[in-house]
Amino acid sequence: MKKKFNIDLTVQNKLIISALLFSTCLIVLIAIMAVKKIGDELDDSYRSFGQLLTKTLAVQNYEIIQGKKNGTALNQIKTHVNSILASTNDISYIIFKDKLGDIIYSTTENYAKRSKGADTNISSPMVDINGRVIGSVEVGLSASLA
Repeated sequence: MKKKFNIDLTVQNKLIISALLFSTCLIVLIAIMAVKKIGDELDDSYRSFGQLLTKTLAVQNYEIIQGKKNGTALNQIKTHVNSILASTNDISYIIFKDKLGDIIYSTTENYAKRSKGADTNISSPMVDINGRVIGSVEVGLSASLA
């Protein structure tokens, strides 16, 4: 004996089903929009972090780019930058360049695998008191932070 399953689609049942489908679609749409907005905000925060980091490094290491390229100052920068990279995996590489774009110091060789995984590259100029660009700092960030 087979029982027949009969659905009675009265106007009231049709209204309930359509309201359920509409509210489900609305919830999914709102969730998608919220995830997109949160992702955009995270990306903005991520870029702001990178910009802050490059500007801080530019100010901290201004002397070496300014023409004081002695071994002691360069070793201080190497030690400082390598300690930053050793403490976090979120920063892929750091590069210091002079005003001609020649590399003064780069961590891309020491951290080659991490350097290739950089998803966001941010650069800040180093400027002197008169506003002239004397070099730049470039930082590569990995997506693990975002």
